[in-house]
Amino acid sequence: MIKKIFLTALIFGLLSLQAASSAQNLLKNGGFEAGFSYWEADDDSTLSLISDSFEGNRALEYENGGISQSIENLDLDKNLSIVLSGYYKNTGVIDGMWIGVSYSDSSWKNIGESSIQLLPSSSYQPFALVSKPPKNSAHMTVWTWSDSSFGGKTALDDLKLRQESQNSANHIPTIKKIQNQKTLLGESVTLQIEADDLDNDKLIYAVNGFDDDSGIRLDAKTGKISGEALKKGTYDIEVFAIDSKGGVGKTAFIWTIESEPLTACNIFQNAGFEKSFRGWSVYSAKSELVQDAYKGKKALSIKDGGIDQLSQKLPSKAATYQFNGYYKTDTKVEGLWVGVILYDEDYNLISSKSISLPPSSTYKNFVVNFTTTKETAYIQGWIWSDAGINKGSVLLDELKLSTAECYNYAIASSLPPKGMDISKAPQFVVIGFDDNTKSEGIDWALNFFKNKKNADKSEARVTFYMNTYGLDEWIEDDPAKLLLSIKNLVNSSHEVANHTKNHHSDIKAKSWEEYIAKIIDLNSTQWSKRISDASNDLANKAGLDLANMKGFRAPYLAYNQSMLETLKGQNFLYDCSIEEGYASVYDGTNFRWPYQLNEGSPGHNESWYGNPENNESVTVSSIKGLWELPNHVFMVPKNKECEKYGIKKGLWQRIVKKLPYLEGHKITGFDYNLWSEAGLNKDEVLGILKYNLDLRLKGNRAPLMIGAHTQYYTDEWADNNAPNADSSQMREAIEEFVKYALSKPEVRIRPARDIISWCKNPTALR
Repeated sequence: MIKKIFLTALIFGLLSLQAASSAQNLLKNGGFEAGFSYWEADDDSTLSLISDSFEGNRALEYENGGISQSIENLDLDKNLSIVLSGYYKNTGVIDGMWIGVSYSDSSWKNIGESSIQLLPSSSYQPFALVSKPPKNSAHMTVWTWSDSSFGGKTALDDLKLRQESQNSANHIPTIKKIQNQKTLLGESVTLQIEADDLDNDKLIYAVNGFDDDSGIRLDAKTGKISGEALKKGTYDIEVFAIDSKGGVGKTAFIWTIESEPLTACNIFQNAGFEKSFRGWSVYSAKSELVQDAYKGKKALSIKDGGIDQLSQKLPSKAATYQFNGYYKTDTKVEGLWVGVILYDEDYNLISSKSISLPPSSTYKNFVVNFTTTKETAYIQGWIWSDAGINKGSVLLDELKLSTAECYNYAIASSLPPKGMDISKAPQFVVIGFDDNTKSEGIDWALNFFKNKKNADKSEARVTFYMNTYGLDEWIEDDPAKLLLSIKNLVNSSHEVANHTKNHHSDIKAKSWEEYIAKIIDLNSTQWSKRISDASNDLANKAGLDLANMKGFRAPYLAYNQSMLETLKGQNFLYDCSIEEGYASVYDGTNFRWPYQLNEGSPGHNESWYGNPENNESVTVSSIKGLWELPNHVFMVPKNKECEKYGIKKGLWQRIVKKLPYLEGHKITGFDYNLWSEAGLNKDEVLGILKYNLDLRLKGNRAPLMIGAHTQYYTDEWADNNAPNADSSQMREAIEEFVKYALSKPEVRIRPARDIISWCKNPTALR
């Protein structure tokens, strides 16, 4: 960076052996009341004094460059930190601004520096930087630098450089411990530093550890860390609270920015430019996000220049790829080109391909096809425009880089399939009843849904994931009575799906952990028998046409690769076993739509079953053609939202008190977890269901998945397992939610198999 070159020329000033008070301002003329005295300006800088100051009569203003001051005849305690603070403001366009300190040894070799990037501000804002002098420091420089190629100016005032205070009369600020943070690439983040000072001193905050490209910044006045996570990495973070006497409170934690695994179908990040330029390098006279988009709300506008993005490492195999997207030009553009560059493991050029595009006053699609070799490790996609002297602009949107194989299956996405506009997609609600081992529960569900219709007059129907071991012996009901109810179910228009023959009742274990470990260790032969035995029972005893059996859900949502391969081998259309949504980036408005497992499951990779820290984690790899209908978590309303949904405030606190392992206002999306584990009442369960439907309708309309069990809605189960609701109240919660959902014109309560059929051939609402 320019500022680093500038630093070399600015480092001067000896640190000698004379002690200084830690409260003393080591800078001379830090308020610029004595004009430019003691400050050196870079050759490119234009300095001026202005009366628009933070305090006193003067401030220093400079344009495109920087200033520095040496610190002479000073003995620094190398065990204490240096605190640099002050106030700044900007006018005009500032491309970047940094402030920092640098250290060198006695031979003038640079041995360390610390700096922060400041965000442009039209009013005076505080800043603070805390650094530790390296052991062999002999020289020290304080410096600032700004890039302002369009005439922007920076004003500075009340600059102070002090050593950390050791005054025993001063109470050092204390900061509440901060837990390690994990953030997904592209996620908007907020973290409030909480600090106290017994002297009630005014505090300024500082943070070290984020680099300029991380996208995360600190407000020095409020102590709020926020931004958009733009760069993957693990950051060792220190945060500081600094009082007016130089006292420094501090704490440390680790902030990890992770990306969802990129697949061959999702090589480009931020393809639609909805919030930022994240992931793209932009080279242009002017670039901005505009509302004239091909799809979504935003597109990227560039004037006389271009963009590029380098992919993460590719699989080491040859494949056919396609770079495609949409563009639109004004009449001033003289030329436009798009292309790709292929590199090997060491970033050596292998080959490149480009095409020119004709001007277009409306959005037009472009396609660049190319083939990689086994040596290809990286792909760089780029776009360039020539606007000549007229500075014409190009609009870009929905840029994608994917393999040819991707065009034939549905990739994991928070957007509806095949480019369907969110506003035109139905809001599907999928109620999946597991087990169904009591005739009373099955009969209640069949009778309730008998005449229910969606807004488009289609039947409101659900899915029953069936166990059949109750047809052989008395488990929870008389087998003959249960069979009659299942036959009525088979003859209805609801979906009958597979949930294994015996729900793993043959597995014996001394603990829950051992039990789950044995389930996820089942091999293909064991899974095949459990699944096929249930299918055969439903066909031979209840008369089900197995051609209509499309779906499966694993007992306890405990699955492995062998199970998924068995489903594919037995010609199932979809699985519904992977729980998704616990990653912090998901909030109920952006869960994934159903997708095919050709590239594995990103939802599994985010889950506890895919977490390497889980001793019982499993690996899920490609199962070509098999669909996954994820079980999304339920979002729990926050206090400010509870009243709207008829819930007493403090719901989340009550749930966490019972289930302290839960985080992020999220709970597994099944009735057992609500009625039994969390011990909720009717109003709370009904409110949660309504709240999650409303989140979908405000968001991307991913199907609302509701996991349930018909046998729970009986007196026997409710009396023993639901501490704050009886069976009639439990039924009322489901029934009143269905009434609420059917009042929405966008909602379609349909079986899971119908949602997969729609995803294969999506049609818009009418």
